[in-house]
Amino acid sequence: CKAKEHFESALRFLCHEPILMNGVPAAQSSNALAHRLMKLAFGDTWDDRRTPNSQDVETYTAACVDDKKLSESLNLLGTNLAAAIGALAESHLSAGRFQQGEVESRKSLALLEACWGLEHPFLQAELMRLARLLAANDRALEAKQTNLRALQIAKCVFGPEHIFTGRALNNTALLLAELQEWSEAQAFLERALEIAGDGADWRELLAATMNNLALVLFGAAKTREPSAESAALLARAADLHQQSLPLVRALHGDTSKELAYFLNNRGQTFSELGRLHEAAESMRQGLTILATLRRRHRLEDPKTRTGINNYGRVLEALGLTRDEIVQRFKDCGYVMRTAPGDNCPCESGKSFGECHGAIVSD
Repeated sequence: CKAKEHFESALRFLCHEPILMNGVPAAQSSNALAHRLMKLAFGDTWDDRRTPNSQDVETYTAACVDDKKLSESLNLLGTNLAAAIGALAESHLSAGRFQQGEVESRKSLALLEACWGLEHPFLQAELMRLARLLAANDRALEAKQTNLRALQIAKCVFGPEHIFTGRALNNTALLLAELQEWSEAQAFLERALEIAGDGADWRELLAATMNNLALVLFGAAKTREPSAESAALLARAADLHQQSLPLVRALHGDTSKELAYFLNNRGQTFSELGRLHEAAESMRQGLTILATLRRRHRLEDPKTRTGINNYGRVLEALGLTRDEIVQRFKDCGYVMRTAPGDNCPCESGKSFGECHGAIVSD
């Protein structure tokens, strides 16, 4: 029958394809699955030391006279196969192969939908991964729709107050911000903040939500003309940064890239508020962390250049001389390329704060 064909091909695929499932080779993971399936069919007579073969599969399928039992087993196998394909999609995402990742993610999603229907909680994680792939490939609108579907599943399955719903609200809000739909993004994050505040041990969600809301408020303020309203948005963003700083330190540590990113974002908010000395100190701390990580791992973080430019602009706004700027960067682990005058060493004619080539890690 058709179910038997699917069962056999899926088992064969899992046992032989070199895909990792949560860090475990698929063959190992699928063997464990196959043994569980054989136990279902043969009960205590099944010997765990045996390796299931095609004859066993036939016997098992014949033993599954109950359609429900066969369906449950196929769903279990399909879910494991979807997890393996999803892990492959994640590896493509990490390596910047977004189109290949999208192909694999859609395969995984289709398999999960076939096994469990269109609103099962298993679908939520794959939908969120697909949304990240779409966003990384500059398809923010499609990513938004995909995340909205994940959010709807979370609300229906887990309820409107659950941590999974809070995470889905965060992810969707970030895509809305990318589309500059600031009001809607803020509304989603305000709701996520209510959810995170009610959780006894949801510090990670709380920290992420506060930081994301600060970034959205900052973005919304930047699109407005200077006014009391934009100043109020920036002031609240600064307050959120201050409140979440202890959480970020506790969750990620004092030498983490997450803390470095956070400190740079906080510095930008301070800068827009005209609090330049506080901005410079926050950015200095973030760049010091990134310089430490670069020396440790011999790899420059892609956000280092943004941090350098932001810090350079603030130091110039403070009225520091070229020599003073050089010394400030040296103090946090960076050196200047030699160059004449006050312009960038790449000879673009731009100032230190305007050009990414001005300063390099030591």
